Amino acid sequence: MKKLFFLSVLAVIVVALVSNDVMNALLMFFLAGSIPGTSYSVPYWFMMAVYCTIIALMVAHYVERAMVHHHTRTVARRGTRLPKRRYSHI
Repeated sequence: MKKLFFLSVLAVIVVALVSNDVMNALLMFFLAGSIPGTSYSVPYWFMMAVYCTIIALMVAHYVERAMVHHHTRTVARRGTRLPKRRYSHI
């Protein structure tokens, strides 16, 4: 039941995005800041602030994932090392 619901929602989204009007409205909003169906537009400085915030969040997420991956790799490698055998020559 869940799978059927998910597939139907996905189909509706794909049909909506394939429609020319929806893609035009999205592109005009992201590129020019014009709100579809109105005569209003978002100021350029607000759109730039949103874009910079999105890029900063994406970079922070990537750096955090890289640091966590590096940390888990070093901890796992450190745990597999055997201790030095002392006085093995005796």
